[in-house]
Amino acid sequence: MDMKRSARSSSDHLSPPPPPSPVVAVAINGKNKSKDVAFWALEKFIPGGFSDLKLIYVRPPITYIIIPMGKAISILAISAEAVSAYRKEVDGNTNELLCPYKQMFESRKVRVEILVLESHDPVAAIAEQIAGTGVTKLVIGTEADPRVRKGIFDTPKKWGWVRHCIGMSHPGFFTKKIGMSSMIATAVPRFCTVYVVSKGKLASVRPSDSESSGTIRFERMERDSSTSGSPDSPSPRVPSSNNHEIANMDCEQWFLRTILLFLIKLLTCLRANLTFEMEKLRAELKHVQEMYDMTQTETADAFQKLTELNQRRYEESEKLMELKEKEEEAKDTASKEKQRYEETMKEVEKVKELMMKEALRRRKAEIKA
Repeated sequence: MDMKRSARSSSDHLSPPPPPSPVVAVAINGKNKSKDVAFWALEKFIPGGFSDLKLIYVRPPITYIIIPMGKAISILAISAEAVSAYRKEVDGNTNELLCPYKQMFESRKVRVEILVLESHDPVAAIAEQIAGTGVTKLVIGTEADPRVRKGIFDTPKKWGWVRHCIGMSHPGFFTKKIGMSSMIATAVPRFCTVYVVSKGKLASVRPSDSESSGTIRFERMERDSSTSGSPDSPSPRVPSSNNHEIANMDCEQWFLRTILLFLIKLLTCLRANLTFEMEKLRAELKHVQEMYDMTQTETADAFQKLTELNQRRYEESEKLMELKEKEEEAKDTASKEKQRYEETMKEVEKVKELMMKEALRRRKAEIKA
């Protein structure tokens, strides 16, 4: 009896502490299919006694503002009041988008904590949030990210050196199109179980390390107990080739996981560089557009001034023509007046001669008389 008590006390002393309470999170993108993901999470975890869930939504950060004319203006080029007003508008749209999900959770008597993240990389944002909040169960959808599906995995020759360096013979891995759900399941910390839901049903599960190790330990304990229960039965011997295959599979999975993480980091860096270059190009384009607008304005002003000068020149030319016509008319009038004057003077000379002749004739007549 004392031995049983001592064994029980020692077992109680050696028993591990109780695990922390699990935390469930649902990551959505706001589309119609996200409602199926949230509904599946409620149906899955509410019967298990979960009453608190987290709702994760990732949106791009506000770096530009779309003006009514359709142009994108950097927030660095506008006032803080305009940026604040635009951010309030975006927050209002986000709240309106997430309101149906909040009502869905509250109708099931579930407390929901809404986490709105801002990032150009949803995969990294979700992974960091999971790592920071200690979420142990994550539910996501299966919609692929078109930014990831194109380009980088469609060129197997480009990644041949990676396969050569790590000694892997899986060319199909580099030609597969990786979806957003696969990238999230790879990037999320290993202490979290990831449930992938498609069309309202569970499509796949990426178990956590604790669940995987617990399953292995459970199988080993069953095998050991069955072996100890029948000592006379010969224990099955596993061929060494199977052990090598299992080791190779574990090694290949580790390599695949490492490469996926490397590609995720590479994509993140490329996306950050691309965002920086796009912002730089947009700033240069904005400067060129402003210079073009200024040039157009100056050209329009110069054209207006040239038009006014031509109009003034035309008016001055018309006035000059009128003056020349008046001058010709004055010359003609003066010539006519001069001619009249000369004719008048000739008439006067004739009258004088007649008067002188008449005076001489009268004088002669008086002398004769």
